[in-house]
Amino acid sequence: MEEERVKDGRLHTLKSEFDNLKMKDEESIDGYAGNLMGILGRYANLGGSPDDATLVKNMFDIMLDQYINVIIGIEQFYDLKKLAFDEAVGRLKTYEERTRQGGNSSRSDTRQVLLTQAEWETR
Repeated sequence: MEEERVKDGRLHTLKSEFDNLKMKDEESIDGYAGNLMGILGRYANLGGSPDDATLVKNMFDIMLDQYINVIIGIEQFYDLKKLAFDEAVGRLKTYEERTRQGGNSSRSDTRQVLLTQAEWETR
């Protein structure tokens, strides 16, 4: 009985830590995902873990503003209830890598256009 209360207390502490985790300005997607995975590892050691939908939602809610365009795109084209956490992280990493490469190219126009699915399909 005492062990259950200690376990529940630790799970509650981990949930608070997870809910309060923020991405730092200089942090990469890999670094941020690593922090999340560390918390998830501790969750698993205590016999609990949030589902992928909860992980994706929390991650998207606390991402830096520079990722808003890719998050909007993911939300438009994927069912977030079925999107695996690893896939969401992979898509964000791809965006991060592409934008980093884009900074080294000769293209200076960084404006982006968001299309609806119907507009995308007509192209």
